[in-house]
Amino acid sequence: MTHQIWEYYSPKPLPQQHPRIMPTVMCYTNLEKDQLPEDFERWATALVAEVLDNPAKFVSVIVVPGARMLRLEDPSPMMLVQVHAIGVFDKERNPGYTQKFNQSFREKLDLPAKRIPGQLLYERRTRHYNKQTNKHARKLLRNHNILLSRDTRLHISPPHSKLAPTAVNMPFIMCYTNLSKDKLPDGFVKWISELVSDVLTKPMERITTTVSTDLEMMRMGSSDPTMLIQIHSIGVFDADRNPGYTEKLNKAIHEKLELPANRVALQYLPVDKVMVGNVP
Repeated sequence: MTHQIWEYYSPKPLPQQHPRIMPTVMCYTNLEKDQLPEDFERWATALVAEVLDNPAKFVSVIVVPGARMLRLEDPSPMMLVQVHAIGVFDKERNPGYTQKFNQSFREKLDLPAKRIPGQLLYERRTRHYNKQTNKHARKLLRNHNILLSRDTRLHISPPHSKLAPTAVNMPFIMCYTNLSKDKLPDGFVKWISELVSDVLTKPMERITTTVSTDLEMMRMGSSDPTMLIQIHSIGVFDADRNPGYTEKLNKAIHEKLELPANRVALQYLPVDKVMVGNVP
């Protein structure tokens, strides 16, 4: 049995998958854009839709080519595949998903199995933008913050434990877009940092922001301009506050970028203090 895809064993199954932005697939590779098969993001969308039995229009795919990567002390061509989804990963199904994903990616890219590591990342409903929030799913996992370790053991800790020292660099903001750098407004990095600082009431000096442009992306079956924004933070996300964050962030971002609201995807990723390196 292959062990190239890291497996996640959830303590309890969740209801039906999120209807708007899940699953989300992140493909990081040291292959250049022109070395990838044509329409690779469309192929990956169809594969994930088939394997997870999820409509392709609900699958978001982001491909990050040209990354500097090392695996097993070897810089040769590789791809790290992360599949984020709600309520589909468990002990019985993961081995089957692993076999299908690993085999398909290695055949498509003509790479050895060991050069296609992967992660199946079990998400909770309250981390995502959704106008019709599922209250049962929110309540089910609102008291847990989940960290997947390399050896697949599960670690659970309270999300509202004592906050890290003020020197900690939090939140982290990761923006992925298929827009070119010159299509983004001037000063966009500073603007998005100030926006998140205002919405989450976090000081600017704690925020770290990364914006990746010119990516191969597909969302809701379309490669039209889009942006996925992931916000990693400690002790600020929960079922009560997330809808308010969503309303402020989504409106400001889609107006700034002149994109329809459904082309801006938000992910809230709760982080425990033990997951962040502190500055003395």
